[in-house]
Amino acid sequence: MIKNFSIRTRLALAMGFLGVLLVVGGIIGVVGMAIGNNDVKTLYSERLASSEALGQANVALSRTRLWLYRIALDPASDEVPQETGVARDMLAASRKAWDAYRALPFSGPEEARRAADAGSKFKALVDNGLEPMFEVIATHDAARIPEVWRRIPPSLFIDAS
Repeated sequence: MIKNFSIRTRLALAMGFLGVLLVVGGIIGVVGMAIGNNDVKTLYSERLASSEALGQANVALSRTRLWLYRIALDPASDEVPQETGVARDMLAASRKAWDAYRALPFSGPEEARRAADAGSKFKALVDNGLEPMFEVIATHDAARIPEVWRRIPPSLFIDAS
């Protein structure tokens, strides 16, 4: 059938076919870019933001523990009020970062479950470990510092499992 077409017609058909392939390839490329752009947007606005907020919460919590440990080493120091203020500021920063994480959408039910578990651990750490340590420091009860310190777990957000 193609043998019946002139060379001019055959070239026109070949060029038309290549043109259609070019348009289809372009459409596939644009659709792929749109899908990729949406995925990157989601990754940046949700996943990266979640990771950053959790990292900030963990670092601030670690700094809180470090300041409290520093106070525990020398509870009679003249710098205890200033150091306590820094520790409270670090704890406030950790809470703020944790709240920022909780305000972001979760990737699924597994992340929501883990966030709820970490939230209860965070509350228990503050209520049963850090706040009692602040109270012991405020009342200058240096003898109770080791007992209260043992109630503070070594880590909250890092899970070994």
